[in-house]
Amino acid sequence: MSAPGAGPNRPATRSHVAGRDWPSRRHKTRRITTMASIGYLNKLTSGAYEGKLQLMSLKGGVELKMLPNADKRDARHPDFRLTGNGVEIGAAWIKDSRSRPGETYISVVIAAPELPRTLYATLGQMAGQDDADLFSLIWNPDTGR
Repeated sequence: MSAPGAGPNRPATRSHVAGRDWPSRRHKTRRITTMASIGYLNKLTSGAYEGKLQLMSLKGGVELKMLPNADKRDARHPDFRLTGNGVEIGAAWIKDSRSRPGETYISVVIAAPELPRTLYATLGQMAGQDDADLFSLIWNPDTGR
């Protein structure tokens, strides 16, 4: 007697071996995304942000300032300029959320010679905080870029 599911052109699958109920390989596993905080920013009353970029490769971190872009002339221009220790290292844009119509978020791009590649991040409410002006800089490793 052959195993259930087996046939002349179809061998038994592991789910039918030794009476075990193993999941079939045909079932797709859910992708789990981790969100790594690479820093924090505190929103000031002026509309600017101040905080710190914290990476393992940057000892002591980098003091960040995200200032509104007073020279914005076009929709493609950034809404904010990002400086690290006084040097411009990136930009940020206010974007409309596709998954939550009517809501916006801030998308951040950071590039510096000290970094192995350009970092893409978003500002998100800091976990466990009641302060609406305290944000995590959440790294987006899978940006498709």
